[in-house]
Amino acid sequence: MRLESLNSILKLKGWKKDQIETEITGIQRVINDHEERLRMMESEFAVHLDEFRDRHKSDVLRPDLLRSFHAYMEGMNDRMGRERESIFKRLQELKDKREKLVSVYKEKMVVEKLRERHISEEVRADKRVQRKELDFISLRRHKR
Repeated sequence: MRLESLNSILKLKGWKKDQIETEITGIQRVINDHEERLRMMESEFAVHLDEFRDRHKSDVLRPDLLRSFHAYMEGMNDRMGRERESIFKRLQELKDKREKLVSVYKEKMVVEKLRERHISEEVRADKRVQRKELDFISLRRHKR
């Protein structure tokens, strides 16, 4: 394989690595957004639950208030569940992307080693040629 080909492959692997790193950053940003929304929902849920408990202790709840509170709590539980599910899916996606990144790093390292071997072989070949030329020159001088 020629050095230019190895350099091109290395460049492609570098671009792929950069692309995956960008995707990982984007996924992490989305996860952070989901986690922030979930924290806000949990905080809101806790506040409303405390209000309900305080109201329940102070007086008797009317059935319509109890139903609406129950519906609210059910809705909030559903929303928080969907948010947790989204976080879980994104975490799985992040794990997959990180595995891909490791794979690309390994592939890039293999190509870099091939490139280094190729360069060292070229250097050795050049040294052999130079040595032959020097030997030839010294033989010619010695024969005179």
